[in-house]
Amino acid sequence: MNDVTGDKINMYLAFKQYLADHNAAWAAVVAFATASTDFNTELEKLLEAVEGQGGDITGAAVDKSQAQDFLVAAMMEVSGPASAYFYVQNDNENAELINFTQSELEGMRDVVLLQAAETLIEKTGPIAVPLVGYGVSALMLTNLGTRRTNFDNKISRPRVKIVERKTHTVNIDAEVKLIDKVLEQRLDNLILGFKTSNPNFVTGYFNARIIVNTGATTSETDISVTGVMNRASDGTPIVGGTVATLDGEHETQTDENGEFALAVPETYAGDLMLKGTATGFTDEEETVVGAEPGESYEVGFVMEAV
Repeated sequence: MNDVTGDKINMYLAFKQYLADHNAAWAAVVAFATASTDFNTELEKLLEAVEGQGGDITGAAVDKSQAQDFLVAAMMEVSGPASAYFYVQNDNENAELINFTQSELEGMRDVVLLQAAETLIEKTGPIAVPLVGYGVSALMLTNLGTRRTNFDNKISRPRVKIVERKTHTVNIDAEVKLIDKVLEQRLDNLILGFKTSNPNFVTGYFNARIIVNTGATTSETDISVTGVMNRASDGTPIVGGTVATLDGEHETQTDENGEFALAVPETYAGDLMLKGTATGFTDEEETVVGAEPGESYEVGFVMEAV
């Protein structure tokens, strides 16, 4: 999850709280109440996806590493004595096949180490009784088999965790789109019905919809861009539209008057390209030519309906 998505989620949570605090203002309006319920439902799904994405991939890798260490230790307990037994029996081929050093085992790739453990188990099983005289107990051989099985189970876990995390990332993106759709197509339009009867509620509503960029601090060298997003058909303002840098690292949303304000770092100096998006309209790009650090500019977005 990137910073922009994190900032959006913070806005969603603040917005949810605002609606809860002002439930009396909208509860009797069925369409608004239904949209609010849908918003809360999708937000819960989003939070579950975010929690799932935070699965402990590092922990799974640590588990695998620990299992590898245990397996290597178990193999070293058996490998040397078993090799000595085979040498005594003049079976140099098997003696050399299972004569490992610890550094060799530690340097093996997972599947190679697993195969080496299986070979050691295969060669020592039939000679379990004489190996007792070489210091290898039945418990040690059982432990070797257990460590081998445990390592086999562990080597896939980090990959599984990564796949799970990618799945949750896809779910996060999908849920954000669904939530934005509820906001932009339904709630942002329904709220306008309260402009005359409850203007303070409307103002607070759009204040709660502001996305605060927590990943950046305001600087005197920031480039400031303000403007309005309007419909091409009749010039009316678009509420809840998004204005962002092309890389998506910085974005803001239009208020009840279609107005927006965006500040970006001086690293965007030059030809600053911005994208305007709104549900039901085609994307529009505008360029601030020769944007300089510390300066302010105005940009307008005229959006064509899809």
